[in-house]
Amino acid sequence: MKDFPFPMLVYLPNTKVYTKWTPRCDFAVMLNNIPRLVLEVSSQRNCADRLRMMVYGGIVVRLANSILKSHGREKKFVLMAIYMVKKDAECYLLYQPTDSHQVCHTGNAYDLRSETDRVKFTAMLYNFARVLREEEGPLKRNQPEIDALISAVKEFSIETLHFHIGKSRSKKQPPTEGNEEGSDADEEQGMVEDDEMRDEEFELAGYEPVSDKIRVGRDVFEPLFTLPTYLHKMRRHLDGKAVVVKEIRGDRGANEVEILQYLSTIQPPSTHVISLIETAMSDSGPCIVLPMARSLEEQLHFNADGGLLRGKFLQLSRHLLEGLSFLHHSLIAHMDIKPGNLVYTSDYDLQIIDFDIAIRLTNAEEKVDIFCGTTDWMAPEIGSEEKGPSRPYSPILADRWSCGRVLLEFSKRLQGEHDYGLRDFAMQMMSIEPSKRPSLLEWQWRGGLIRKADGKDGPLC
Repeated sequence: MKDFPFPMLVYLPNTKVYTKWTPRCDFAVMLNNIPRLVLEVSSQRNCADRLRMMVYGGIVVRLANSILKSHGREKKFVLMAIYMVKKDAECYLLYQPTDSHQVCHTGNAYDLRSETDRVKFTAMLYNFARVLREEEGPLKRNQPEIDALISAVKEFSIETLHFHIGKSRSKKQPPTEGNEEGSDADEEQGMVEDDEMRDEEFELAGYEPVSDKIRVGRDVFEPLFTLPTYLHKMRRHLDGKAVVVKEIRGDRGANEVEILQYLSTIQPPSTHVISLIETAMSDSGPCIVLPMARSLEEQLHFNADGGLLRGKFLQLSRHLLEGLSFLHHSLIAHMDIKPGNLVYTSDYDLQIIDFDIAIRLTNAEEKVDIFCGTTDWMAPEIGSEEKGPSRPYSPILADRWSCGRVLLEFSKRLQGEHDYGLRDFAMQMMSIEPSKRPSLLEWQWRGGLIRKADGKDGPLC
């Protein structure tokens, strides 16, 4: 079976997720790293197999013609696709008209039980092979460009599609020392064994691992956003509930456990802050169990208009403000508000997650002098990774800036909806002067959208 040189971005409407799909066929003739003939063999007629082959071929034709166009040449790339069932062969030539983005095909069917058709089929293959030999020279001259394109696509970062994510940073940690000897194969084998042992431990604790991959027939669709090694999708045996099990590692993990346990004691709880289901212990160490939710970041990445969240951004804005207000009333500063730390439920309820670097304060006026957060999503007073903050700052006011940054992204995707002043409010939240950032719920007062935040009384945060 021959795989395409790199995976394709595919949206699965049934599961409402974006995935990576690597087109593959039973056999392919490659010329300069580009398929020129693809073959699919079936024991009985199967429309899905034929369609898979045609999709594979269409992708190849568009890729090849884009290379030709970039070099000022006409779109004359032709791919042969053969679908064989028992003694029958269907032969297609796939091409693009010069004035169209559409891939077209023409073809013939051959009954290989017929001597005449066998001769025609063989002659057709011979003639196509001759064409390939004639084209090999020009393609070889473009080989560096072809290899560079394939390499660039393989290394393409999905984070460049709509906005920059950045990586969370906190106080600098020294690099971990370890033995650098040993092959990659040994390391990979060790990781597999560790995963199997970990899965057995979770099974004993009442949780069943859930695969990230979606299989449809022989096609495999892989997730675009792979979870870090310390996060595991699970299903609880007791009630079948989908959860995420997070291994607790180091001081940051312990900090998150402490904060989530503290928040779980506050009544009434907030529906816009992730809730702690339970803590668990395995031979690998302590874990926390959290509800499964959908990635808000993924929808923003792959849809300029918000995708599945289209029409929901005013509601999500209110949820973010109410959730963060709840945290600040509880004297918790999150310190890393960004789309990557926001999820949503099937009812489109936004929830704040990831409290690894959150801070529990003694009072709302407390100031700190630590560097933490994510580039492009943290307040300017936090400073740079090299220098850190120039003076102590309010973590609550820093959270407001990050919140405003997220609201600004939301406001860009309202698609002509009345924003009730959301964009202007977001810009005020991002004021360079921390003291001029308005309270979290002020926008809702202004726009007539205010709801009492989680039953809390007292001043707005």
